[in-house]
Amino acid sequence: MELLIGAVFQFCLGSTFAPQVPIFTRYQQYWMFVDQSRFERGMSSDAVSTSVQDIEDSTTEFAKGYLTESQPRDDYREFLELVIIFLDSIPERGIRFIASGATHHARWLSKVIYGLKIWMFRGQFHLSKKEEKGLQDVCIFAACVYLRLWMRAPKPASARYHDYHLIS
Repeated sequence: MELLIGAVFQFCLGSTFAPQVPIFTRYQQYWMFVDQSRFERGMSSDAVSTSVQDIEDSTTEFAKGYLTESQPRDDYREFLELVIIFLDSIPERGIRFIASGATHHARWLSKVIYGLKIWMFRGQFHLSKKEEKGLQDVCIFAACVYLRLWMRAPKPASARYHDYHLIS
């Protein structure tokens, strides 16, 4: 799963040879200026709305269900809650955004978490058109494909089944 999100991120935003992801470092430095009440959900964008309309409800239900049925690690919980917010719903704990942590390439899930946050706060954080479009595509991929794969990956009994559906 890690290689998959790495490839998607590289395809959408280009590659970097720096040890840290530059856009994440910029965002981390800007975080203290972000008005957390002024975020934009994914469904506010026509491109996102069109891309996720068929899976919006089922993905939101999946994420909310996963949060109530298990006790996910903090970064998994944050990922689930961000997707719920992105898809125009409200997590059980309410809408809240946590200051972001590590920005290096080894933290695969951070690519998705940072991507979702940066895109939802794009009205306050300067992005080039290429960065905005790339992050939008990462967010769509995260909501439509990656969320279910990532959350189900630790269950070895169903690994082959999920791998098959990923490539089919």
